[in-house]
Amino acid sequence: MGDTNWTDYTITCKVKFLDDSTDNAGIIYRVKDTLNYYIYAFRLDQRFVWAGRVTGNWLQFGAGMSVPFSTKKSQVCQ
Repeated sequence: MGDTNWTDYTITCKVKFLDDSTDNAGIIYRVKDTLNYYIYAFRLDQRFVWAGRVTGNWLQFGAGMSVPFSTKKSQVCQ
């Protein structure tokens, strides 16, 4: 997606965790296949992580950076 000459992108998103959710959410980019991609992950423990999956192995970037964020409780999405 986009133009191959672009160098910078801005992504804005809203993430909604469901009350019964057991999964994290994230923005996946530079996807080669299911074993090779990068992700900005919003975790259920209210931490934000920059990571990647390379040949099936998980790597956390930013010297193990894990940034806290707060969530607001809202109604469950049906």
